[in-house]
Amino acid sequence: MKLILSLQPGNKLQIPLEIPEDEVQSMTVADLKEKIMSFNKTKKIEELHVVYKSQILDDGDALSNYNIADGETVKFLFAPILKGGN
Repeated sequence: MKLILSLQPGNKLQIPLEIPEDEVQSMTVADLKEKIMSFNKTKKIEELHVVYKSQILDDGDALSNYNIADGETVKFLFAPILKGGN
């Protein structure tokens, strides 16, 4: 499967990503995050959010749960984790 990874905000950086067909069915969102992090060594994986069709994807879910089609764009962004408390 071919995906386009798009850094948000602004769509200024777009990265083509090829996922072998034998990996697609078992790949989780966390696995996709690992692939994205291979392009960026300066941010923390805990701050990485993956978005598809305006929905933040859950790390433990399989990519196949989201019905992402070949050639579609998956957005990603880095945002700090907000901790509770005062």
